[in-house]
Amino acid sequence: MTLLRSGQATTFRQLVAGAEQRGVVVARFLAVLELYRHAAIAFEQLEPLGEITLRWTAAHWNDDQLATLGADYDR
Repeated sequence: MTLLRSGQATTFRQLVAGAEQRGVVVARFLAVLELYRHAAIAFEQLEPLGEITLRWTAAHWNDDQLATLGADYDR
């Protein structure tokens, strides 16, 4: 998620580049959905099945929040 937090727009393809296992790609996709749910990122997809561009939008976000991302599903 460091790539996203740098402030520069990045594509989902760049985010999963180098991931050799399908599970890593799935985990990153789920993390993107969670970050979107918490309004930490925005995304844009110009056409169906097209490239997804992600941008970090959270003004205040810390490592503790990232560490507990998705923990509310345990309740």
